[in-house]
Amino acid sequence: MKEVDRLDHRWLRLGRPRTVQFRSKLILSFFVVIGLTALIMGYSYYRIMQSELQASTLDGLEKMTEQTADTLKLHFKTISNIGYSYFSDTSLQKFLSGGLPDFDDQQYYRNKLEGQKLQNPLIAFIKIASPRGDEYSSYYYYNSGVRELFEQDQERLFEQAKQLDGYPLWTASITKINTSRTPVQT
Repeated sequence: MKEVDRLDHRWLRLGRPRTVQFRSKLILSFFVVIGLTALIMGYSYYRIMQSELQASTLDGLEKMTEQTADTLKLHFKTISNIGYSYFSDTSLQKFLSGGLPDFDDQQYYRNKLEGQKLQNPLIAFIKIASPRGDEYSSYYYYNSGVRELFEQDQERLFEQAKQLDGYPLWTASITKINTSRTPVQT
């Protein structure tokens, strides 16, 4: 019996390392399978979220671009309507057709132009000029250099207006930044 006990102990001693080795392999396999699964799922989630985020960003940019275009159309329409409102005014038509404006008309248009400028932040400057050189303006530049640039630009605009024979025209002009004394050619 002693020999059998010895064999059992030997078997137990020999069996334990095999059991521990088998457990280690099983645990290692378990972690490898779980790790690979987590890695694959994480990578898949990353790719899906990346494409979703990209699609969402592009969609947002597209909507923002559409809104910007709609806002610009609305601003242009507003400015056009203000311009057309002047052309339906009979005393302005008299002024533009060559009639001499009286002092009340001059004061009325100066006040109207200044009022339009104050009511609408899109408008920084309004000028109405007749072909013979008479004009109403919402602003006067005391700086002679700036005034000279605007007069040169006005000559260019007169030439374009003559070529279009009264049709509306959107064009780039000289801009003056409020915080600066120097005009910017656009």
